[in-house]
Amino acid sequence: MKIYKAEFEDLNDILKLQYLAYQSEAALFGTDDIPPLKQTIAEVEEEYHKGIILKMVSDDDVIIGSVRAKEDKGTAYIGKLMIHPDYRCHGYGSKLLSAIEDCYPGKRYELFTSTRSVDNIRLYHKMGYDIYKKEQVNDELIFVYMEKIKDKTKNPWEEISINDYEKHMSLDSVMQLQTLNKIMKAQFDDYDISTAMILGVAGGNGLEHVDKNKYSRVFGIDINEEYLKTVSERYSSTDMLGDVLECIQLDLIKDVSILPDAELIIANLLIEYIGYEAFAEVVNHVKPRYVSCVIQINNDENNWVSDSPYLHAFDGLEQVHHQMEESELEKVMEDIKYTKIRHCTEKLPNGKALVRMDFTKN
Repeated sequence: MKIYKAEFEDLNDILKLQYLAYQSEAALFGTDDIPPLKQTIAEVEEEYHKGIILKMVSDDDVIIGSVRAKEDKGTAYIGKLMIHPDYRCHGYGSKLLSAIEDCYPGKRYELFTSTRSVDNIRLYHKMGYDIYKKEQVNDELIFVYMEKIKDKTKNPWEEISINDYEKHMSLDSVMQLQTLNKIMKAQFDDYDISTAMILGVAGGNGLEHVDKNKYSRVFGIDINEEYLKTVSERYSSTDMLGDVLECIQLDLIKDVSILPDAELIIANLLIEYIGYEAFAEVVNHVKPRYVSCVIQINNDENNWVSDSPYLHAFDGLEQVHHQMEESELEKVMEDIKYTKIRHCTEKLPNGKALVRMDFTKN
C-alpha cells in the first residue's frame, strides 16, 4: 500500500469510497442521514482546493483509503479518515493519519467523531489525541472533539522504562512485584465472573494467573505505550492469553469513554496516581460487579517510593502522587454505591504495607 496526494481526477473515486466506508458509521445511528453520506462532489472539490486530500492505493492501483485536512491559524483540521471495509484492521488508518499529520509539521491537530464511534476514539487515543470537548447535537448525537499537541508535557508514568520499573519493584528491599503477584492471583480467583479490567497493567505482572477456562476477556489498561508492548510480547501468543487479552492505551484522568464493560476492576497501586475522583469516574463508567484495589500505606508521607538504585527514575511522580487513606477510599466508594466486602494487609520492607480493599456494587 502506498500513500499519495490525491489528484483532482481521483475525487469521484474517493467520494464513492466515502459512501461505502461510512455505511458502518450510519449503522451505529440506524440512519443514512449523516453528513459523509450526503456530501456532494462539488463539496469535495472545494475541500480539495482549500486543503490536502491523501489517497492510499493498493498494489493493483485501487484507492482503498483516504483522509483530508486543511490548516487555519496554526491548527490542521483533519477529517474523513476512511478505509475500504475489506482492508480494515491492518493498521492502514494509523498510516493515513500519520501521513496527513506529516503534511502539516509542527502544527496542532484537531479532529472529531461521535461518542458512538468507540473504535475511532480508541484509534485516535492510540495516535496521541486527547478529548478536549464534547458537543451535544441532539438526543442521539454527541460530537467528541480531540486534539494532538506534539510538544505537550507527558504524564511522568510515560517516561519510566519498564526495565527501571520492574527492577525497582522486585528488589528485596521493595518486594512489591512479588507481593502484588500473589495478591493478583487471589483477585482473579475470588469471584465468579468472566471479564476483568486491570488498570495500570504495567508489564503484565500477575497475568499468568488468568484462567482461560474462566475468563473470556481481560482488558489491560495503561498510559505507557512501552508497557503495553511488553504485555503483548509476553502474553499475546495463543498458548498464553492471545484470544483473551486486549490492551488499551489510555490516560484515565482525561477520558474514560472508550473503556469497555467488565465485571471486575483490578486497580493495584493505581489510585495513588489518578486520585479518588478520577477513579470513581472510571468505576461509574465501567459499572463492574466487583472492584478490587491495592493501595500503599506509608509511615513516612515524604518517602513513598522506597530507596533503590532506580529511585531517580521515579522523580517525576511527585507531581501526580496522592497520599492514600483507607477510610477515604471506603467513603468514595460508598458515595458511588459500592460496599466494602474485603480488607487485608500485606506488610512490606521499610515500614510500608499494601492494603487490599474489595467492594461490590449495591
